[in-house]
Amino acid sequence: MKMWGRRFRLLWLFVLIALAAGAYWGVQRYRYRFVRSDLDLLHLLPARDTTFIYANIARLRHAGYLAVLAGSRHIQEADYRRFVQETGFDYARDLDSLAASLEGDQIWFVMRGHFDWQRLRSYAENHHAARPIRIREIQPDVLALAISANTNAIDQIRPAANSELFASNAPVWAEPSKAALLNPSNLPLPVRIFAISLQSAQSVVLALEPSAEPSVAFSLSLNAAFRNASEADTARDQLVHNTALLKAELAREHREPTPSDLEWLLISGSFALSNNHLLANWPVRRELMKALQ
Repeated sequence: MKMWGRRFRLLWLFVLIALAAGAYWGVQRYRYRFVRSDLDLLHLLPARDTTFIYANIARLRHAGYLAVLAGSRHIQEADYRRFVQETGFDYARDLDSLAASLEGDQIWFVMRGHFDWQRLRSYAENHHAARPIRIREIQPDVLALAISANTNAIDQIRPAANSELFASNAPVWAEPSKAALLNPSNLPLPVRIFAISLQSAQSVVLALEPSAEPSVAFSLSLNAAFRNASEADTARDQLVHNTALLKAELAREHREPTPSDLEWLLISGSFALSNNHLLANWPVRRELMKALQ
């Protein structure tokens, strides 16, 4: 009996040591993680004049807005179905948040979610395209991905690369680069007219948030910072003027836009000033979201 009692005490001692070691390993692993919040995702991106995009997918999914925002067309596309089949990754289910940086034909992504690393690496290695895809595991729940002809592009995703970047608390937002504002030729003409009004801004943040109004899916807001209030006021006047010009052009063409049209969104904007900031808001109707699906 004494022998069994001794073995029992030794077994418990072994269990306690194992638990203590596991707890220590877990604490150390968490302590040295680079990404503990979504703000850390942004800080991994290259720190230069690129267009930044952020989306809290989990927040949209929890609120029931993810299907409204993303639509269903991608589910029917063969390329996306093949991607899900080969990687086991479906953003609607497995992605929690993402941050991206765009510059020319290069794109950097940092994503937090649930990943099958072996299948993702196999897909990246076997996916042949003009711009190779390279991935890296930042930590078990964070993936870095670079799409670029530059073989070293993935190395530009690193801790504290962009430690000052923070733009909005909205679940979805974008900060266009200065280069994109100065050369908006790739934008649709109505949007291009509005972008030109913001070329003198020091920073521009567009944010998308769910709306409390039943007929409105999202509220699209703009916060543009200028060097002084006078410049902000000039930009506000230009946006008001361009909105009036768009309305006049639609009337000249005898076109009456409906809530499912992009033109309806653009002519529905409201504009205000706050010190050296230009604030604007456009209601994104549910009809437009359905038309985009």
